[in-house]
Amino acid sequence: SRQHIFDYIQSLAEQGTTILYTSHYMEEIETLCKRVFILDLGEEVAYGTKEEVKKLVGHTQTVALTLDRVPDGFDEVLKNSENGIQFVTVDGQDVELTIDQTIFSMMKLIEQVEQAQLVIKSVNVKETTLEEAFLQLTGKTLRD
Repeated sequence: SRQHIFDYIQSLAEQGTTILYTSHYMEEIETLCKRVFILDLGEEVAYGTKEEVKKLVGHTQTVALTLDRVPDGFDEVLKNSENGIQFVTVDGQDVELTIDQTIFSMMKLIEQVEQAQLVIKSVNVKETTLEEAFLQLTGKTLRD
């Protein structure tokens, strides 16, 4: 099974064996690999540890909010807030922000939510994943 293969690869790596592992599935790379080499159309895009590759896209994080409601145009209000918000996606009551953590202020975001008379149900801050780094470095979606 797939899990047995992963376990075997991890045991080989723990024994000091160098393994060249290729995949389009970044969650596999996150789990199995120490170093990452990203190619796009045959050209090197990035190489280094997972942490080094993630840092290449800057100091970004994802802030996920669940609000009581999201009024039309609120995503544009957030994008234009000069609060280090680079991307905004809205799905129902869920709002996902890609932020520059060197500029972003959570207090400013909370003020904007309060000014719009919205209620925050939950907040989650996530570090940049390899998949997000890949997408930003290549400007493309994952291809099979």
